Amino acid sequence: MGIIPQNLLPTEEGPNGIRFDFNNGCRVMTPEEIDAKYEILLYDRNSGNIVERCELGKGRLWMSKFKYYINYRLEIKANGEQVLVHDMDLKDREVLLYFLSDCIGDSIAWFSYAPRFMRKHSCKLGIRMNPKVAELFRNIYTDIKFFTHEEANSIAPYATYKPCVCYGGNKTMTRMHHWQVPLDALAGYDLGMGDEIRQMPPFTSFHCMTENKENKIIVMPYICFAFRASRKYKEWNFPGGWDAVVAHVKSLGYRAICIDRDGGDIHGAEDFTGDRPLTERAKMLSYAELFVGLPSGLSWLAWCTHTPIVMVSGFTEPYAEMPHRRVQNNQVCHGCWNNPEYALKWNMVKDCPGGRDCECTRSITPQMVINAIDEELGI
Repeated sequence: MGIIPQNLLPTEEGPNGIRFDFNNGCRVMTPEEIDAKYEILLYDRNSGNIVERCELGKGRLWMSKFKYYINYRLEIKANGEQVLVHDMDLKDREVLLYFLSDCIGDSIAWFSYAPRFMRKHSCKLGIRMNPKVAELFRNIYTDIKFFTHEEANSIAPYATYKPCVCYGGNKTMTRMHHWQVPLDALAGYDLGMGDEIRQMPPFTSFHCMTENKENKIIVMPYICFAFRASRKYKEWNFPGGWDAVVAHVKSLGYRAICIDRDGGDIHGAEDFTGDRPLTERAKMLSYAELFVGLPSGLSWLAWCTHTPIVMVSGFTEPYAEMPHRRVQNNQVCHGCWNNPEYALKWNMVKDCPGGRDCECTRSITPQMVINAIDEELGI
C-alpha cells in the first residue's frame, strides 16, 4: 500500500490538481491554485441514477455520505466545463476492508465475504480486523494482507469499505439493518455482493492439520460448551439449566468441555477456559461431536469448523445466525435483536431491551435443550 495517510489526501491525481479516491465513500479535493466553481456528480453505474451532487469552491475536501460499495462514476465540472470522468474500477487496485467491530462473531461472519469480494473484483485486498481472529485465516488466505489498527490508519489504498452493525437505523453507513438479514450478510450487502449473498464459512488454519488421534487436544468423544456471552440477554437464564444439560451429556458417555474464555462456574464441565488462541479453540471444535452454546462468537467459530451446533437463543430470530439446531421458546417475548422497535436501544442496554428480565431464555427449560442435543446426536 502507499505511504500517504488516508485521512489527509485523496490518493488519485486528476487533471488541474484535482484529487479523488473511494476511501470510506467517494472523496474529492479541489486545488487551492485554481479558483473555480466545481460541480461534482456521483452516479451509480448499475442504475444510471445520480447518487449525490454538490458544488465546491477551491481548496475544499468533499466526502460522499454513502460509505458502502456503490459502483460509482465520478464526473467533475469546473465552471461548467467537464474536466474529469472516472469509472471506479477495483481491478488490480489496493482495497482495504476495515472491520469496525473486533467481536469474534462479527469478524468471522464478515470475513466470509472477503475472499469472494477479492475474486469478484480481482483487487489487491487488505483487511483490518481483530488480530486474534486474523490468526485463523492468515496462513490460508496468503493473498490477503492483514493489518493492525495502526497499520491500517497509515496506508492509502484506492478504496476502503467498513462493514459494521449500525445502530439507530443509519442507512448511509450500511446498506441493510442488522434486524433484516443474518450477521454475515451485513458485510455481503455493504460490499455490493447482493447477487451472491449466501452463507459460506471461511477456511481456517486448522484445515491444514492431519486428521488423526494424535492431533487431538482432547481424547474420547466430547461435546464443547460455551456458557457465557457479552450480555445477559445473550445468555441462557434458566436457573440450574446448564448443570442439568452437562450432567445429561456426561451420562451419555461424552466428556463435557467448557471452552469459554472467562472462567467461573463451568457447571460440572471440564475446564478448558482461559485466553487461548482461537486456532486452538478451532481445533478443539473440529474434533467435537457437537457444540452447545449461545448466539455469540464461539458459535461462529464452530460454523467455521463445520461442527454441528445446538444454539440456545432468545434475543435473535433463527435467520440472524448461521445454520444450526435452535432451542427457542416462541410463546414468550423473543427476537428483540431482529425487531426494529428496539433498534435505538442496543448500544445503551446491558440487560433486557424489552424490560422483561430476559424471559425469552428464562422460559427455555433444560428438557428442551436436552431434546435438541439428543436429536442432533441421533439418540
